[in-house]
Amino acid sequence: MIVRDFMTKNPVYTNPKELISTVKNTMDREKISKMPVLDDAGKLIGVITKTDLKKTMPSDATTLDIYELSYLISKMTVEKVMKKNPITIQKDATIEEAAKLMAEKGISSVIVMDGDVLAGILTKSDLFKAVVDMFGFKYDGVRASLEVSDNCGELAKISKAIADKQGKIVGVPENYAQKLVDFLLAGFNGSTVEGDFFHLAEISPERTAELQKLCSIDESMLPAENRIFVALANVIRKYKPSGVTVERIADELNMAKSSLYEYFENKNQMVKQLVNNEIALFQTIVNENGVEAANFTEYLFILVWTEFEYFSKRPSLIPICGWLLMLNDSSFNEQKQRSEQCDTIENPWEKRIPDRVVHPDLGFAYSARVLVHWLGVLPIALFIQMTDKGWNEEKQRQGIEILTDFIMNGVK
Repeated sequence: MIVRDFMTKNPVYTNPKELISTVKNTMDREKISKMPVLDDAGKLIGVITKTDLKKTMPSDATTLDIYELSYLISKMTVEKVMKKNPITIQKDATIEEAAKLMAEKGISSVIVMDGDVLAGILTKSDLFKAVVDMFGFKYDGVRASLEVSDNCGELAKISKAIADKQGKIVGVPENYAQKLVDFLLAGFNGSTVEGDFFHLAEISPERTAELQKLCSIDESMLPAENRIFVALANVIRKYKPSGVTVERIADELNMAKSSLYEYFENKNQMVKQLVNNEIALFQTIVNENGVEAANFTEYLFILVWTEFEYFSKRPSLIPICGWLLMLNDSSFNEQKQRSEQCDTIENPWEKRIPDRVVHPDLGFAYSARVLVHWLGVLPIALFIQMTDKGWNEEKQRQGIEILTDFIMNGVK
């Protein structure tokens, strides 16, 4: 279990010149107790906590009057109070390593880094979520503790008894890494048999051309990109995700910071709402096209090619893909957005996805939606790389065709 899968992503942060009073208001509003401190280059230089803020409050023995105190506190900045050289952990570390570090250092949360870039914060609450996930508590079932003799065949007897009652054992996957590599090498069709949900059918060249035409998007039919969304994308291009601030977005729009707060309470709410609006529009198009799919294979083909078409027509999405790839975060309320904004067209294939599958074989039963989500992320990741390399549209189309073949038949 890896830290990046459970950490709180895109944490609220501050800068060393920020006023203590502003930081306190931010912590109260966001209901947080710790904020990383980044310099103008986006480098982590410290951390400030509510405990640090409390230490700025005067003691009862002070000889200063209330007006002098208020003045001094109002001028105090983060750099005077923050702790330098904060404890951090890399996003690819294990949950066990993070828990051990937090216990040894006596801290309730730890800052997560991606190299030298701020990636998130891992809190005790996040650790509890990992424990729940580790032991499968979120699934209905029965947990049993058994005392058995140390003889050969005892576990076989237990598993047979459970199987006879139509039960399943959720255990630690065996040779997971090798099974995952085998799946990537063989693709879906080499890892499944006919009759499995993810065994994909071949699509004829004529039908492929029809589906590609179906997925094409007339840019003139799309609504104009939200100007705040475009400004956010421009700020990310200039300052990277860790350098995004409301002030910089406001400067990009040539408007006062306070004007943005007329639309949104904070930066996180702004990003969530703007991204959800884009996803709702994209999902509507996928649903419209998905109705024409004759089978699940065609639906996946439509999903991949509609993503390609949509991203090519919405350039501001490219720098904001870091947020798009976080849509598993429940705080985005993706399902709520979809139900409210896409309810005119139902997606028949989403309803047919089974809860859990065992093929492709990864050593354990898992949610089929994990694979569907992965299939949705692949075109986005590929499109980012193709855009960075400056590929033209023809070469990008060839890239998507190779990706489609990889999904079905694996690495060649």
